[in-house]
Amino acid sequence: MTDYLYLIHNDVENPEGEDDPAAWGRFFEVLRAGGHFRGGSALGGGCTRRGAATDKAFTHAIGGYMLIRAESLEQATALLDACPVVLRGGSVEVRELVKS
Repeated sequence: MTDYLYLIHNDVENPEGEDDPAAWGRFFEVLRAGGHFRGGSALGGGCTRRGAATDKAFTHAIGGYMLIRAESLEQATALLDACPVVLRGGSVEVRELVKS
């Protein structure tokens, strides 16, 4: 199994019901039932550092992350079929965590 990171974007086309606890519960149930869920969190405020500048305009493009375990990138992507963000037209990046 490989670890993947879901980067959950704040770009939902239909924000009505975005925080639907029942929908999120169903998604977590799918992930937990298959042993895929490893952790995650919503993201709060912060800043961006680039070079010598300590504060840059902060973007809220990514609203949260999840760590999951899957057999392949295809499986990790397919698991998003139950994700409330995806179901409402939003996007989630799926990134493999490279083992060092």
